[in-house]
Amino acid sequence: MALSELNNITSQIFGNINIQTVPISEILIVTGIVIASIILFAAFIYGMFKLAKALPSMSVKNFMLLMLVIAAVLIIIGILIP
Repeated sequence: MALSELNNITSQIFGNINIQTVPISEILIVTGIVIASIILFAAFIYGMFKLAKALPSMSVKNFMLLMLVIAAVLIIIGILIP
């Protein structure tokens, strides 16, 4: 039974009650985006803790490489945003 049919049946029984029906695809898309956002945020936090633990024991060469990677990522983001 579709939601529109349920809405028709309930409107006949209970009068004109405005029930907002949202397609199930929109609910699934929003749920998927929320779950993916939570996973990405958790991975970011986990990576920051790993970086904070590794940073004091990093050699100068590795630290400079890390700074170059961060600079490259920022340049690419700066090019893509406009």
